[in-house]
Amino acid sequence: MLNNNSKTKKKSRIEEYYSDIYDVYLVVANEHATLEQLRKRYKHPNGDEISESILEGSASTSTAIDKKTDASVIIVKYNCLPSNKTLNKKTTLVNICSHEATHIALDIYEMLGQSVCFCTPEPFCYLQAWAAECIYKTLTK
Repeated sequence: MLNNNSKTKKKSRIEEYYSDIYDVYLVVANEHATLEQLRKRYKHPNGDEISESILEGSASTSTAIDKKTDASVIIVKYNCLPSNKTLNKKTTLVNICSHEATHIALDIYEMLGQSVCFCTPEPFCYLQAWAAECIYKTLTK
């Protein structure tokens, strides 16, 4: 979903990525996507509307349901880089992508009732890397 804001020329992006292996959608919303846009399309699994807490911090990750299809989704809402002027913007963005991607992988494992196995960590690592790549793609457009 792309929206133009004529005053600022900033685009709201809410992009979906599908994992056929885990049968789940990853939704990545950039800093210009609004809470109202997300609430229009998604709800929490218990039926509640998407919480305002999704706007807290630099980014957040939440499980949700697509209102039209009832498909399971995990939403990453990116809000902003920390205001610390000494931080490197590029490496901080990589940090945020990786951090949220780990939440995504853990959420997917929880949805499946699967434990993270330290004896065979490759599936978890591939899932985390896929999620980080999806987040990065949306946030760098």
